[in-house]
Formats: sequence, structure tokens, C-alpha cells
Amino acid sequence: MADKNEKKYEYVYSSSEVSKYYGLTVKGMEYYEKCGLVIPERAGQSKVRRYSLLDNYRLYFSRLYKNAGFSIQQTVDMLENNTVEHLGEAFDKRIDAIRRDILIKERTAEELEYMRRMMRLAGEEPFFEIVEEEGFYRLFVRQFSGPHRSSHEETREYKTWNDYLPLTNASLRFPLEDCQSDSEAADTEIGLIVREKDFNVLGLCVSGRTRHIPAGRFLHTLLCGEALTLSSKARLKPALEYMQAHGLRQTGDAFTRM
Repeated sequence: MADKNEKKYEYVYSSSEVSKYYGLTVKGMEYYEKCGLVIPERAGQSKVRRYSLLDNYRLYFSRLYKNAGFSIQQTVDMLENNTVEHLGEAFDKRIDAIRRDILIKERTAEELEYMRRMMRLAGEEPFFEIVEEEGFYRLFVRQFSGPHRSSHEETREYKTWNDYLPLTNASLRFPLEDCQSDSEAADTEIGLIVREKDFNVLGLCVSGRTRHIPAGRFLHTLLCGEALTLSSKARLKPALEYMQAHGLRQTGDAFTRM
């Protein structure tokens, strides 16, 4: 039988103790309470906060879920509805999001490596290579000649594509008929371009302004020129001369990406 005079030890902690354990400020603890993550008791006339063992469990899981990328609101929801089915669904969604983020970072690294390669080649002699490229999607922004017009929906779409730079790239389109004509002028189109596999990963949508460029064989080169002379196909001249000299026939528009 236990001695009735034996001191009873309870799992009760002050705000300062709990904040030290979990690396939180006292203000942070108050915010957690406001969000409903913890519900400390108030003790004494000064109503000092006292945190129970249950509060500590909830703080432990809040740190676990925060490090896994869940928001405080999501954490509160999972603590209040902690069935296997509900938690499993939340975990599956987060796993998918993490894998998507990893894939985007990997593709961003690949894109930066490509840009680095182009930077090295920029100071050398012009190069040309025939490559098998996967498909692309391209977003129309504006025609170089004429005023720029866009609706609220189009502006939002343009911003969405811009949010994913450098997986999306600035792009110019020189129509096939302009490339094959004797005129130096070109009805150049300004837009954004992205690889087909990235288009799907990023969840971009097909719209009236998007165009799919199918996979195929492309002449790949590095073009340099004055950025303000977009209405001229002068920058395409080395590539067009190379194609003519090597008996290559252009079958589609010319596209650039930065």
C-alpha cells in the first residue's frame, strides 16, 4: 500500500519550461493556444498557464508534423480527428506534395545545368547540333507588333507560368513562312515555353493561349542578338545558313528559350 504522505508527482509544466523543451517562445505558446493546439489550465490568482502531459503530447506531434511540412491548422485537424483513415489520407497528400517538390527541385537543377552549359558556349564559336527533343508547351503572351492586350484571366495565367521560372522560359516564335521568305522582317511572337513533362508536373492547364509542340528532331544552337530587335530575323541568320549549307529542311516554326 502506498504511503498517503508520499508526494504526488504530476506531469505539469510552466510556459517557460515547455517553450524551452520545444524551442518555442512564450508568445509562440500563446499562439498555439489561440489556434487550439494546446489548452493549458490556469492556476492561482495570476492565472499562470500550466501544461499537462496531453498538452506535451500535442506539442510533440505539432513539431513532428511541422517538420513534415504540415501547417498548424492541419496539425490541429489531425489531432482532433486522429483516425487511421483521416491521418492516412493527410499523409498520402503530403507524401505526394513532397515528391512533387523533390521532382521540381531536380528539374530546376537540370535546367540550371543547361543554362550553365549555354553560358560556357556563349563565348565560343557558333555551334549546331541535331537533337531529339521531347514535346513542349508554349504560352502566347503577345505579338511583338501591335499593342499588348490581356484579360484578367490571361494575366493570371501568365503570372502562374512566371511563378515556375526557370522550368518555364521566356520564348520567341518565328513563323515558318517568315523564316523561308526573303524579307528580313518577322512577325515575332513573345511567350513562355516549358517541357511537356514539366507542364504536367507543375499542373499547368491547356487553354486558348497554349500550344503543344510535338517531340521531334530539332536543330539546336545558341542565338545572340539585340533584345530590342525582335521584329527582325537577323539573329536566325547563322542557323538558316547552316541548314541551307547542310541540306536541312525547316518543317516548323523556329522557337527560342532563354
